[in-house]
Amino acid sequence: MNAKQYGIVVSWSVLISSVLLYSVLMSPPPILSYILLGLASFFAGVVLVDLDVIIVGCLITFALCVAMMFIALSLPVFLGTLSHAVLSDLVYTQALRMIFYATFPISIILCLVTGILGGYVGEKVFPNVL
Repeated sequence: MNAKQYGIVVSWSVLISSVLLYSVLMSPPPILSYILLGLASFFAGVVLVDLDVIIVGCLITFALCVAMMFIALSLPVFLGTLSHAVLSDLVYTQALRMIFYATFPISIILCLVTGILGGYVGEKVFPNVL
């Protein structure tokens, strides 16, 4: 992977984590979140094109996504607003539970499939662009 592809993967992970955080905290209709995840992954696949890069990029994307979501959901502990260790453990447990329910299995499968589909479309429609 070159630097441009790493930039695309990082922006893909920021977009996916923001959509998943919005779906966890605001609870919109699930179909809206799935449509946004699918579109983000489809266009990332169109830009990345190569199947190996898409699959590795999807794994890196979800690793970064889980890290960003954990940091965002654990901010009360990191900022020191919770003074008791029991409350900190409760926040960590709830953050991990929310992340697991948001990412596994539908979101990961959807992003991988639509990313591969986007790579196929990118290869057929734009063969000489990259």
